[in-house]
This record gives sequence, C-alpha cells and structure tokens, in this order.
Amino acid sequence: MYGNTMVFTACSFADEGQGSAPGGLIEGVADYVRLRAGFAPPHWHRGRGERWDEGYDVTGYFFDWIEKNYAGFVRGLNAILKDAKWDEDVFKLITGKNVHELWKEYRKQYDSHPEQEA
Repeated sequence: MYGNTMVFTACSFADEGQGSAPGGLIEGVADYVRLRAGFAPPHWHRGRGERWDEGYDVTGYFFDWIEKNYAGFVRGLNAILKDAKWDEDVFKLITGKNVHELWKEYRKQYDSHPEQEA
C-alpha cells in the first residue's frame, strides 16, 4: 500500500502547471502528502535546505509550514496549476507574499529555534 500510494502521489502531480512546474515543486508536493500521511522517514528534518525548490523533504516541510500559516495553500496550488502554467506568483496569489518572503520567514523560524519540529 505504501509504495502504491507514493507512486500515485508522484504521478498525480507530474502534470502540474500543464507540464511546466519545476521538478522540486512536484517532488515537494509529493513529500508534503507523504509527511501529512505520517510516512516521513526519520532522516527528514524541518528547516533545512538552501532553496525552497530543492524538492523532496525540504520543499515538503516548507509547504507544510505554509499550509499551517496559510490554510488551504496546497489545495489552492493544486487547483490553480491544474489549469494554468507554472508561475512563482501563485504563492503571492494564495498567501499575499512571494515565495522568497515565505522561504525567508520559514528559515528564520528554524534558524532561531533549530530544535523546533512543529
């Protein structure tokens, strides 16, 4: 079941943004789903990474943080990119802040409290 779920999740986002979404976004959404489903492996850690779009757990945890601060973000992202080409402005459209502002806030939170996991 676990393997099938992840394959389905990754494939379901493969066409995000009419095929124009960056790989890091696609992998990040898949790992956000994995995280929220309780399947995060023990080597994953919040607050790490140099760029928001590194993908995998880095982007997955970042999306989790955005979702906790801007409820409905992931659903909105999916809904918009179902019918539109990828554009970073989607972050501002949903949250009122651009992705670089959000990433800076996210990193600042964990840089100042590295032991924080929530």
